Amino acid sequence: MKTFIQKYKLNIVSALTIMSLVAYSLIVSGLRYETNDDATLSNIANGAFGGNSQDLIYINIFLSCFIKLAHTAFPTINFVVFIQLALVFISLYFIVLVIEEKFGIVTGTAISIILFLPFSTELISKFQYVKTSTIIITAGLILIATNLSKTNIRMFIGYFLVIMGCQIRFESFISTGALCAFTLLYYFFNLSR
Repeated sequence: MKTFIQKYKLNIVSALTIMSLVAYSLIVSGLRYETNDDATLSNIANGAFGGNSQDLIYINIFLSCFIKLAHTAFPTINFVVFIQLALVFISLYFIVLVIEEKFGIVTGTAISIILFLPFSTELISKFQYVKTSTIIITAGLILIATNLSKTNIRMFIGYFLVIMGCQIRFESFISTGALCAFTLLYYFFNLSR
């Protein structure tokens, strides 16, 4: 058990940091949609206006079909929220992990808390598809940028997060990609030295 904790200490601290921020956010603000169209999209997927439908505005048809199948199998679970909340949790976990690897556990955890605590309610409690897709895409691009010269599981997780973020709202990729282009260029040119 001790070797497991020592081996995965950084991962455990990152997960506990994110779980604390999620718990804080849900206790303080609860979970709700920020805008009406996001709630309406969830209701369409849940079948509030007839049968549940895969025709969700802005959400890619591949993700929409998966959501429809999941709702058909388990109609009481709101998969639109569940999938996005899980992806935000995974995204924040990897962002915190990268920060902690870069600055060490104590400093990295402090930076992560200072960075995410003011925005935790916005990212987690007030649900909006644009925000969730932006944080998911950002985490994916950070994983890709920090693993450019490597082929490992994190690189594939980065690609997966970018693809899933684009499935939720493709328009977020354009704005997030433009903002993250500088980071990618920095890592790219840094590799050539």
